[in-house]
Formats: sequence, structure tokens, C-alpha cells
Amino acid sequence: MVAIAACPIQERPRALALLDEEFVYSRGRSVSLAERFPAALSQSDTTLLVAREGADIVAALVLRPFVWLAVPRPWRGAMIGMVCTGRAHRGKGLASALMTEAMRWIEAKADFGVLWTTQPHFYGRLGWRQADCGVLGRMRTAGSAPPMSATEVEDLLPRIQAIREAQGGERTQRSPACYRTLIPPGSSREAILESDSYAVIGRLDATAYVYEIGGHPGGFAAIERALTVRYRNIYLNLEGGSPAHRWFAARTPVTWSEQSLAMWLPVSGGAGMPDPARCYVPFLDRI
Repeated sequence: MVAIAACPIQERPRALALLDEEFVYSRGRSVSLAERFPAALSQSDTTLLVAREGADIVAALVLRPFVWLAVPRPWRGAMIGMVCTGRAHRGKGLASALMTEAMRWIEAKADFGVLWTTQPHFYGRLGWRQADCGVLGRMRTAGSAPPMSATEVEDLLPRIQAIREAQGGERTQRSPACYRTLIPPGSSREAILESDSYAVIGRLDATAYVYEIGGHPGGFAAIERALTVRYRNIYLNLEGGSPAHRWFAARTPVTWSEQSLAMWLPVSGGAGMPDPARCYVPFLDRI
């Protein structure tokens, strides 16, 4: 008999161990998910839904509420991520059962849901709609491995946060913990601050995974120079049509591809509801 419910706080280590085994250690990676996604897994309002067979936790997912800042009012969103079933328990419909319960939560407490997946047909059957305005750019350079003196994000956090807030526009409400996000396969973080623009990067040896570039385009050239000196391979995760995307697409040899990972579940139907086709949740805010 399978029971699905929110994971009580005293059992969270067991649920996180299941997620780490699936998404970290079984893939030859290190750094636990709690360290990689502190905003998603450390906040008290984040819910872990788990499926149990007897006393064993055999499947889990993470459900995280967030706020989408827009005019004239903010909207309540909910992210779903880290959907996982233990290897010995697959094929029993546990992921579908967890998703059904998560969708009930979203319908009761949020205006819309969002998730990122490489299995759109599975989520499409449950009513989710695919819409992704993200783009991925890849650059190859003659740069060398990043220096040991790379600047940590925390050292520049007040200035970066101020620049992002000054940009305004529709966006996710972000806590300082989001800047400690470290998406696999990155092993450490770096920040670049140039004038009124910035970049936040996950790095692995001579490869940079750029999570976000923001601020005034006047500093983008200096950011590009810093990236190409430090790294041989650079991946740019950007919003399509954003100032950073337009700048790099016009001036730098980059191979671009549209992303198709985001799926949305509108539930409130309120007037002025954000259009998923124009919404972009940066990597720093995801799970």
C-alpha cells in the first residue's frame, strides 16, 4: 500500500538522501542537492512530497512556492522539481501519483505552476503546457582555466542584487540564497561585476555555465572579455530577446539553440495572468 503525503521535517534527511542518490551520486557527481539548491531545499515554505511503502520512502518531489513580480500585482507561482522514484519501485505509477497530489496543492494555493523537464509527453498528459523563451548559447575560446582568485558571488551580492532590482520588469522575487544555487555539473561559483552589469557563473575546470547576465549593456563587453580569458567552453543560459541575448548574438560568435524544457500549468485564470510564452525563470531561481 502506497501513501503520499508531505514529508515531516524529521524525515527530510531520508527524502533528500533518495534525491541525492538519484541526481548526484549515481551520476558520478558530488555536492549534495541541499548545498546546490539552498533556496529550494532550505526554506521552511518548501514542501517535499513523498510516497511511502510501509516505512520506506520510495519516491519524492520538491514543491516550492514563489512570487512572480508583475504590474499591477504580483502572482503566486509554484515550481515542481527533482521528481524521483527509487530504482526498485519504478513502473508503479508513483511519479504520476506524486504529480497529481502536487497539482492539487498548486490549484489550491497558487495561480500557476512551472517545471523543467526532458519528458514533455509525460507532463503533457497531466495537463501541463510547453512554453519556453530561454535560449542556450555555446562559445569556444582559447581561454585558460579559471584563476584560483575567482570572485565569489557572496562578495558582490549587495551590488548584484541592487542592479537586478533596478532593472524592474516582470521577474521572480529572489532571496539572497538563490545566488548560492549551483546547478550540475558546476562544482563552484563565480561572479563578474563590470560597471552596472554582472554575470553569475557555475564553473567546472575550464567550462563556464553562465546562469544569468544582467544590468546595463555597457558592461557586457567587459564581461565577455573576462569570460573568454578564463574559460575554453562557455554556455550562456539567457532569456530570448533579453538585452544580454541581443548583445551577444550581435557581436560574438555564439551557437544558439532555443530551449524547450519549461512547462506551465495555469490554474487561476485571472485577468492579466502572465503569459508563459513571455515568462522566463532564470537558472538561479529554479529547482
